[in-house]
Amino acid sequence: MQPTTDCFDSDGVRYRYVYMKEESPRGRRRAPVILVHGFAQSASSWFDVGARMLDERDVYALDLVGHGGSAVPASAAPYSLRAMGEALLDFIELVPGRPVVVGYSMGGRVALAALLEAGPAAFAKKTRGLLLESAGFGPKTEGEREIATQRDAATVRRLRETSLADFMEYWENLPLFESQRALPKRKRAMVRAGRLANDPEALARCVECAGQHRMPSFHETTQALRDLGMRGCPTLYLTGAKDAKYSRVANDLHAAGVVPTRVAPKAGHNVHLEDPAAFAACVHSIA
Repeated sequence: MQPTTDCFDSDGVRYRYVYMKEESPRGRRRAPVILVHGFAQSASSWFDVGARMLDERDVYALDLVGHGGSAVPASAAPYSLRAMGEALLDFIELVPGRPVVVGYSMGGRVALAALLEAGPAAFAKKTRGLLLESAGFGPKTEGEREIATQRDAATVRRLRETSLADFMEYWENLPLFESQRALPKRKRAMVRAGRLANDPEALARCVECAGQHRMPSFHETTQALRDLGMRGCPTLYLTGAKDAKYSRVANDLHAAGVVPTRVAPKAGHNVHLEDPAAFAACVHSIA
């Protein structure tokens, strides 16, 4: 099914989104789902897995600021986690019915920002659930924040001092994405084309203003998730077993009882790309 495109404004910034609906739905439908993409991606990165979920629910996917068909502002403010979180909250209000919200990687940071901005009580009233896919939770210590600050600053310099093609060659060879090398050639080409379609300065602003170093503390984000779960809003953390870094995050969250977790055995960092059936099953398990 061909996705439909539309736009909305949030604090003066134009955001694009796409949605997919069954033309003649049969039977009772599940809650709609909002999908929020990762760094250097766009709403189109969800099309394959979105089509897989269409027989159960309507699918909406948002282009974050500076990505896809959304605006590319010259000022820094719209790229902050808070601004993107507020835009996601505005988008949730536009979607008919209370949606399940899914945030992948950077999109997970945005979803957490929306949760903190609204507060767990209000977020629980607006949504049917929250799934965080391979997302970070913020620094546990000031030492961790300083490490994240230095790492993100190095990424920004690389974006501004090299060509986008060279940056993406570096990015794709990070250990985080090693499992994606086993994907079919068509899928790898699709992912690379999506990354190269971005504006490098917009990507640099996203890292500067919404990188890991800009997140609230681990304590703040995990406490908000605990509160959300206590208010009856289903939550889930998902990552792939081939992603060592975020598998450790999932294990820590499970051990601390912060949020239910799932680890997809056949996938790495990007579960919805590498094992779409497992991803769809996790979304459907929420609501």
